[in-house]
Parts: sequence; C-alpha cells; structure tokens
Amino acid sequence: MSERSTILVVDDDEAICHATQLRLSANGFHVLTAGDGDEGVSIAISQQPDVIVMDVRMPRLDGLSALRMLRAGPATRSIPVIMLSASPEYETKALDEGACFYLHKPYSKESLLLAVDAALKNSNQEMQRCK
Repeated sequence: MSERSTILVVDDDEAICHATQLRLSANGFHVLTAGDGDEGVSIAISQQPDVIVMDVRMPRLDGLSALRMLRAGPATRSIPVIMLSASPEYETKALDEGACFYLHKPYSKESLLLAVDAALKNSNQEMQRCK
C-alpha cells in the first residue's frame, strides 16, 4: 500500500527509533530518521517526507515545538504528523497543534501501521481536493 512512501521517524531514543524504522521498512516504506526535533525539522524541509512520526519529549527541540515549526512552514505545513509519547498529558495539546494522530508508547506495530496508512490516505485525499 505504501508504494515506497517516505516516513520520517523522529525520536531521541535510539532503540525506539531503530525498532520503528525496522517495522516501517519491513512494510515497504522508505524511512528517514532524526534524533531530535531540530534535526527532524531540517530533514522534513529538505526531504519532504510523506508522513512524520515524532516523539513529544526530546532534547534540544521537543516534539511539540517542532510540530509548531512544521505547521508554520509553507513547505511542511501539510505533511501529516503522528505524535508519540508515553505521557497521555500531551495528547490534546499535540492534536490542537496540528498532529493528525497521537499514539501512546508502547504502541503496537498494528497501531503504528494503521496510523501511517490513515495519514497517507488523508493526505492523498487533501491533495485530490486541491487539484
């Protein structure tokens, strides 16, 4: 279903980042990774991924601040962002800031893939309406 869609995974926990990359790659996605929000925003601007999967709590630039920057930038404002966190307290804020989904850690492979597929479908539908 992915047809080599590009997913950017942004998480400071190397083990989670690697596991997420493996899960997505095994399902046909091309995966880019970043270790913090600052690096994630830079990669999003330069590589224009189809979906971003991003942790909330990270050093240098946290996920909510990175999400605000992505939504403010003309080149990145329409990229769907799926936020991840072990803390449910950030869910409402993340969705209010423009995340399309919020997954609670630990999340299942199935819930990750469902969220990515839904984000891709929603993004494609939005693009169809703009044509």
